[in-house]
Amino acid sequence: MLRLLNSLNDILLDKCSNLLELEIGPYDDFKTRKNVSLYPDEHPKTVLCLNLRKSTSKHCISSISCKIDDEDQSIEILSKTHEKHEGKKYNLLLRSAIILLAKYVKTGDGKPITKIVSRAINPISAFSMIKYFNAQNDDLNAYMEENGIEPGNITLDDVRTYFDENGNIDTVKELTEEEEAALMKKNPEFGNVIDLVVDLKNRKTILKTRQTYDETIGRIVCPVGITRKRKSPGQSKTRSKSRSKSRSTI
Repeated sequence: MLRLLNSLNDILLDKCSNLLELEIGPYDDFKTRKNVSLYPDEHPKTVLCLNLRKSTSKHCISSISCKIDDEDQSIEILSKTHEKHEGKKYNLLLRSAIILLAKYVKTGDGKPITKIVSRAINPISAFSMIKYFNAQNDDLNAYMEENGIEPGNITLDDVRTYFDENGNIDTVKELTEEEEAALMKKNPEFGNVIDLVVDLKNRKTILKTRQTYDETIGRIVCPVGITRKRKSPGQSKTRSKSRSKSRSTI
C-alpha cells in the first residue's frame, strides 16, 4: 500500500506545493486529533484523510471513513469535508484514492476487499459514482434498461428522474454532507434503494478510477490559491526520492 500511496501523493504534492497530502490509518489514530473532519456518529475501521500541511501540524480537512463488512468483503465509504473546503473536488479525489487503495485493506479474517459501497442520497453524488467509478445498482440498472438508457450515456437528468420516481425523500435541494448524514440516519431504509457498488475486480473500473484521480488533480483547488504546473512523470519520480515518505499504518 505504501508504494501506491506515495505514488498518489507525489502528484498531489507537486500540484499544491507540498500543502496537501493523503494519509491512511486506523480510525482510532485520527479520532483524538485536533482539526479532523470525520463523518459523524460512526466508528469505522479505517480512515483516509486529506491533510493540510502546516509548519508545525497537519489538519485533516476532508476524509473518507471505511466501514468494513467481513461477510460481504466490502467497504462502505462515508465522506466528510470541512465546510470551508467544500466545492474544491477533495471528495472526488479521496473517493478515487480509496478505491485504488482498497485492495490493500483486509477483512477481519484476512480476506481481500472486493467491492466499495456508497449510499448516495443526492442525485449528484449518485451520478458522480456512476460516471467516474462505474458504480452499479440493480434497481437503477433495471430502470435504465426499461427506459432504453445505455450505461455509458446516462445523464444527471436521468439520475434525477430515477430519484424522483423511486425515492421517498425530497432531493430537489442540494444537500451538504452533514445534511445527507442526518437524513440517512433518520431514514435508514432509503439507503437500500440507492446503494451503489464499485466492483474492485473489474480492471476497466480500476483503470478508469486511476484516470479520474489523475484528472481530478488538475481540477482541485489548492489551499490559499497556490498552484503549480504539474511535473512530467519522470520529474515527479525524481523528486519523490528526496521527499519524506507518506504515512500508512494499515
